[in-house]
Amino acid sequence: MLVIESSEGDIHEEATRWLRFLAAVGKSPNTIRAYGLRLAPYLSWSVASGRDWRKVRLTDLVEWKTVVVATPCSGAKGLPRPRRPATVDAWMTAVVEFFKWAEAAAVVEPALSGLIYEPRYIAAGVYGGEQGRIRQVKVPELQARSHQETASPEWIEFPRARAVLLNLELVARDRFLVDLLFFTGLRIGEALALFRQDVHFLAENSGLGCRIRGPHIHVRSNEVLNGARAKTGPRWVPVPDRVVFSYEDYLLDRRDILGLDSNPHVFVNLYRSSRGTAMSYAGVVDLFQRISVSVSSRIRPHMLRHTRATMWLRGIDTPRLDLDTVRVLLGHASLEATSIYAHSRAEDLRAAVSNASLPGIGDEKGR
Repeated sequence: MLVIESSEGDIHEEATRWLRFLAAVGKSPNTIRAYGLRLAPYLSWSVASGRDWRKVRLTDLVEWKTVVVATPCSGAKGLPRPRRPATVDAWMTAVVEFFKWAEAAAVVEPALSGLIYEPRYIAAGVYGGEQGRIRQVKVPELQARSHQETASPEWIEFPRARAVLLNLELVARDRFLVDLLFFTGLRIGEALALFRQDVHFLAENSGLGCRIRGPHIHVRSNEVLNGARAKTGPRWVPVPDRVVFSYEDYLLDRRDILGLDSNPHVFVNLYRSSRGTAMSYAGVVDLFQRISVSVSSRIRPHMLRHTRATMWLRGIDTPRLDLDTVRVLLGHASLEATSIYAHSRAEDLRAAVSNASLPGIGDEKGR
């Protein structure tokens, strides 16, 4: 069996060697065929999306898993249906097994153990034998979920809708809050928990005791006055000039209304009752209800986080970022949490494969 790596019909030497190795160690022809049919689309996708398969990263394989999950297969009467978790696992197993062989054959750098596969003890029994054994299995991020996949997060998909939101006339504080959420992907609780000392908007911040250059904010746990909190551990997030300018407008407005106030919170009540106190989530709900009326569409604070994550991953109005970078920016503990946003790239990712109907991509035969 041969594996073709391009539309010109070039043979993928390493993949073909792997299939021949499987035959030499006694794997059945059906297994070899299934592995080849599941590996070939991954290699084609890697080429089409500008990835070097020899320098594979966990983020690459997580994104490939989203392609496999999002691409429907043929069900009863030829109608498309979602791929079963067991089938997704089989597709990912083929790719991981190829890389395990490639590592052993010195085709790739020997650094994949613990990255895309890890040892697991299999207890004595049908799969573990009489005494149990250690097997090398896919890391959790590459395993299919046994339950139904999480729906793609709701985001502001249409450019005109995003433009309307960003050009909406708002008072200075509210404009800064919307800009901050939209351009940084912060959770609303993280924004409300910000203290003024967390805002480092200078080109050089060493005078603030910070070695990070350029405008950014620090997300961390503070002794808040409004019940808000940062959900995860500390991190810093860069901000664009627009956020810096809207913050300056807000500070001028705040000083005009409150004078030199001592509240450490970035966001405080200015325009209604309880002036000078920390802004609460109830105030944010009220703001976004008014925004929703103005734009004639329901907008929630977390939609701005979903929108920024999707824009980062798809390269919309910004350089495209890889999954791991987005994970860090969003403050996710694992790639699995961030991968829900990769689902929104499903059409782009499938389009990166020159022929989405490669053998095996549209059906589950030969499982």
